[in-house]
Amino acid sequence: MNIAVDVNGILEVSGMGYHIRSFVNSLVKIKGNNYLLYSCHSGKRKRFSPDFLNGLDNVSFKHVPFPNTITTFLDFKVNWYFTEKILKKFKIALFYGPSGIVPPFGRIKSVVTIHHYYPVGGEFFSKNVTWKDKLFFNATKDSILNSDAVVAISEYTRRTILEEFAVSENKIKVIYPGGPDPVFKRIKECEYPFERQLPEKY
Repeated sequence: MNIAVDVNGILEVSGMGYHIRSFVNSLVKIKGNNYLLYSCHSGKRKRFSPDFLNGLDNVSFKHVPFPNTITTFLDFKVNWYFTEKILKKFKIALFYGPSGIVPPFGRIKSVVTIHHYYPVGGEFFSKNVTWKDKLFFNATKDSILNSDAVVAISEYTRRTILEEFAVSENKIKVIYPGGPDPVFKRIKECEYPFERQLPEKY
């Protein structure tokens, strides 16, 4: 099977970056599939993936030299199916979005992971948001509705989605995050003395 994964943010030192790296690191070890790592970025960045992916014969890369703001706008607001057109020649059967958004597709199956969901205008949604923030939040909403399956990282997230959307319970599966980050290594205790300085209750 040809599987595409949105890896925007895979190099970030953040919780999302950790999630994408650990997922991809585990995924590419599953033999029998071909993996296309898909990213969008307009900067002058020379690297788009971590070193642990180099030299794998079942992994290829597709980088689109546009910011994901533009590609998201084309996919969700203009309905150009921009991403599907880009992926057409790769004969992708499944697209996975680990960071809350999957583009609308006509023929490609899709799975999206939702880490949390705050509806626009809701109790936890800031009133001081930009049009870009609203674009991505609304794209997350459309991704939940249009994807073939949704992964929630907690039971709370699953309940929130079911309360907000008229979607089948069978569409949403809870999978808790886990797995080591292949980029960062655990340091030795002697290299991290701060822990010994904490109060006993911590």
